[in-house]
Amino acid sequence: MASSKLKKRLFFPIAALFIGSLPFLGLELVLRAFNIAAPETVIDRSFGFGQYQPLFVLTKDQTQFRTSQNKSLYFGTQRFTRKKRNTEFRMFFLGGSTVRGRPFTVDTAFAKWVELELNARSRNDTAYQSINCGGLSYASYRLARINQEILQYDPNLVVLATGHNEFLEDRSFTASKTNQSDESPASSWRSVNWIRSLAGDDLESFKANSEKPLPANVTARLDAESGYASYQWNPAWRQNVVAQYRESVTKIINQCQTKNIPILLVCLGSNLRDCPPVKSELPLTLSNVTRQKWLSLFDQATRHHDTPAVALQFFQQCAAITNEHALLHYRMARCFEQLEQMQAARKHYLLAKDHDICPLRLTEQMDQIIRELANRFNVPLVDGRGTLERASAQQIPGYKMYIDHVH
Repeated sequence: MASSKLKKRLFFPIAALFIGSLPFLGLELVLRAFNIAAPETVIDRSFGFGQYQPLFVLTKDQTQFRTSQNKSLYFGTQRFTRKKRNTEFRMFFLGGSTVRGRPFTVDTAFAKWVELELNARSRNDTAYQSINCGGLSYASYRLARINQEILQYDPNLVVLATGHNEFLEDRSFTASKTNQSDESPASSWRSVNWIRSLAGDDLESFKANSEKPLPANVTARLDAESGYASYQWNPAWRQNVVAQYRESVTKIINQCQTKNIPILLVCLGSNLRDCPPVKSELPLTLSNVTRQKWLSLFDQATRHHDTPAVALQFFQQCAAITNEHALLHYRMARCFEQLEQMQAARKHYLLAKDHDICPLRLTEQMDQIIRELANRFNVPLVDGRGTLERASAQQIPGYKMYIDHVH
């Protein structure tokens, strides 16, 4: 008798729950029947987190792969044949916005110039094709997932040029997002994706907006709510990011070598002379008295900006207290440059880049990691950074080489 009453008490809430879910289930069946709101056709507003969705999908006639609609916002649109011709040499270029070709288009990125140059130099019937897999704000650990995918497309070569976005990722995403599993069951439901697609502009509008040039001033990229404030002095966090960078690049190299696919690494450069640090902070370990003394000396140096030798003396007193301040090094670099001490100027421009609390440029430690891994795994390396620096006055690149901080 008690068992019967229990069954009745459970039956009604379960039945109510089932009946209430019928409209949702019906909508899901309709969307699946008419192939509406498939995961690969809904804009990926979370920059690829959650369930992994392929970068490339087959066209309707099953003869070509093309960039999936939800990824085209960040990667541009690329196409290549499903079946590679015997005379085709297929190259995939992995990286961030530098590879994508920002602030211009994919068709003017260096990957396309490589394709054109190789085809112009070809003395046989080999046809070279570059497939651009540079994603806006994509860091190396997410590129490892993309590399795993593109190895299925019979590549002859993978080119990896990455490093500028490693710290940007942690600003753009919360810890809960970065640590969540790659599998997100909700994103496989058509009804969920359909609702997401209704939450904002249509796809074509998003694609049109994505083709607008990025702001010339790097600080404009941090105007999201709490974006700038989220960067704080935290050496341990920085080292964790660098360690993850090493692991991710190592993983990509191993993926290629396991499949016997040649890989080429690229050293990326950045604007040193004309790109001041985005954010500077004094170490939290300084006492209030010491902090005030440092700030007073820095202020006095600033007042003597017209006399670099005097300003430099005050800056050097600041450095004697602590040199872990990005803007201090940038100001010192300016002074040394005015005094025509170019070797010292370059040294402090590099230190300004490396002490930036909001690092949007690959650090010297990460540059060394790329070179070390190329040597360790016997991988060819293209020193793009070195080429640009040698072509710059005193090996200090500025706006004559870059239009912003890295592009």
